[in-house]
Amino acid sequence: MASAELRAAVAELSEAQRTALGLAKLEDLPLAEASARSGMSVGALKVATHRAMKALRKRLGAED
Repeated sequence: MASAELRAAVAELSEAQRTALGLAKLEDLPLAEASARSGMSVGALKVATHRAMKALRKRLGAED
């Protein structure tokens, strides 16, 4: 059940946030490499990752 909730929460993220989350967090790539793969600047990647994590925490009821 928790994995279904997580998948649903991730599906609600913007495409940029899903990409940033996948590259920076799930694949654990260095920011420069994640930036190059995503086509986003390092700053945009950081912001998208932060917003994605914040949205997931809020949706899943975790504290910030």
